[in-house]
Amino acid sequence: MIDIIMLNDTNETVCATTLVTSKEMFEWNTSHISSKLLLATASVLTCLTFCLFLESFKYMTSKVPFGARRGYLAWLIGIYPVFSATSLTGIYIPRASILANWCANIYLAVCIYAFLMLTVNYFGGVMVMVERLKDTKIRLNRPPLACCCLCLPNIILTEVHFHRIRIAVLQVCVIRPLVLFIAAVLWADGIYVQAQISKDSAFVYLNTVSLISTLIAVYSLSILHKASVEPLKGYLIKSKFISMKIVMLTTNIQNLVLAFLSRFGVIECSTHFSSEVRANILYNYLVVFETFFMLFIGRLILSQWKDIRCNPVDTLSMASSGLPPNIFDLDINDAARRNYISLLKSVSMMDETVVKTACENSRIVKTLETDV
Repeated sequence: MIDIIMLNDTNETVCATTLVTSKEMFEWNTSHISSKLLLATASVLTCLTFCLFLESFKYMTSKVPFGARRGYLAWLIGIYPVFSATSLTGIYIPRASILANWCANIYLAVCIYAFLMLTVNYFGGVMVMVERLKDTKIRLNRPPLACCCLCLPNIILTEVHFHRIRIAVLQVCVIRPLVLFIAAVLWADGIYVQAQISKDSAFVYLNTVSLISTLIAVYSLSILHKASVEPLKGYLIKSKFISMKIVMLTTNIQNLVLAFLSRFGVIECSTHFSSEVRANILYNYLVVFETFFMLFIGRLILSQWKDIRCNPVDTLSMASSGLPPNIFDLDINDAARRNYISLLKSVSMMDETVVKTACENSRIVKTLETDV
């Protein structure tokens, strides 16, 4: 792919210094067979990504009832077509690349928080999660930041610890979009140049801040994820976390790596494109290809999803282990949820007929909620 994108006349020594317009980009692509095929492939893959997203969303809605959980999952699945579409926009219109990346990172910021809230939703709320994990020791020496810090103690999850984790995750939802907004402002003033590596380059400092923020968020999520893998193993939480981590890291690290390759002449310039523009175009192509294959693999994993919403046997099994049946899918307050859990743990509720009735409708819970 690099060879195709880096086609240029080796006899030329004059490099382009300005961003090309969409018209110039289209004329250049149509005049080169290899670039035309590559652009057509990227366009087709983006369309397939959207089709696969719609099919995955339809499948997901058949397994998850209407509510907060369905919304969280829809945000997570949508991360692939959003990044694919914004990257394709950056290929067709290089001057809009910063704006497209800004939109994609705002969406990613929402998805990061949605994943955290999805984990809480699977447990049935913060109070339930703390109760379930009260005897679980959580290691702080987790990658990608503290895997070598063996001196860090193990902790028991409390509400205070959870809120600290949430703050550490929320910071990336603010910092990443803010960094890209500053980049767009500086670019408009001619100060910011994508993929430019130098001591005076705003690109280096802004992307470093973004990368550090992302690593802190991944580290915080990995702490909670590790403790949640076993209790939530029936919800494919590990696969969801891995997909989120890949998107978060590749969108940052990949961009920096290509910038360094551009800086040291691995990605050469031409009369039409500077080396920085070529690095950015290559980055957008990679994202389009990667998001399609990531969503395709994710769809294969999603096909293993079993519908356990109203299975009395699974419900009894979950209730006996302290996991409240069907309570994840109900939009109720914490007080009603605690009352429901205590009822489920009582002997009188450990009856298959009663549990099946509770699974088919929420009259018990609604009664509890009105009494609270």
